Amino acid sequence: MSFINNGIPHYEGISNEKCVINTYNETEFFGVPVYHQGGTQTKKDATIGGNLLSLPGITIKRKKRLTVGSFDYLNTSILPAHTKEALAPFLAEVRVFRESMSITERSNKSFLKSIRDQLNSLLRKQLDQLTPEDINSVLEKALISGHSTIQYLSISDVHAEKLHTIPIENIPSIVAIKAGLQPKLIGHAAQSRKLVFINTNGSELNTDLKLRLTTNNGIKALLGISDSNSTSVIVLKLMQFKAQSLIKCTNIPTLKLSIK
Repeated sequence: MSFINNGIPHYEGISNEKCVINTYNETEFFGVPVYHQGGTQTKKDATIGGNLLSLPGITIKRKKRLTVGSFDYLNTSILPAHTKEALAPFLAEVRVFRESMSITERSNKSFLKSIRDQLNSLLRKQLDQLTPEDINSVLEKALISGHSTIQYLSISDVHAEKLHTIPIENIPSIVAIKAGLQPKLIGHAAQSRKLVFINTNGSELNTDLKLRLTTNNGIKALLGISDSNSTSVIVLKLMQFKAQSLIKCTNIPTLKLSIK
């Protein structure tokens, strides 16, 4: 599966944030102005009532269609220490390939497949070796501390021109964490695992989360042969699928998205 990595998603994300903020302000939805915040170091895309990051905030997600795809709660190159250590020899070998082999040699299909197979095997093993402490740390960073000053998740459905506003405390995975339910990874795919929570009766609670251990720009960028990116790193991602299921978690009225 290929991923767009030419900067368009970032640009579209910023444009979407401004559309969402315009919608809130034009409708006087919160009774006070909403201000745009920027940067990749905060989950807070907008603040309510003033232009200070310390104020209550909104995290904004864009969906072309509500029923398709996913969005990230976390996308970080900061890995558990044991994962980073296990990946180090492979990444060191890749650096040697970049320095000692020509672009033509690194672009060879058989060579690419060999490197991709090695990486997939390694990432599969590292996902299997994530501890409960590792998983809880990811969830804490992505969903609890990462949203400590955020009150709402806004999801824009571009196709339907609708804006959905969901209180953070209503998101099922956050409810599960605060209830003390323990997470569990399911599956054996090379780069991802389904993440569920275990109810007190032992049953599984599916909140449509996936944990991915993957490259941010693909294997070609890792080898220095991509036309789009010169480098690639291993990242850990917590992803929300089936955004439409989150809409059931709010009784806040849906707004018509102001697209300008």
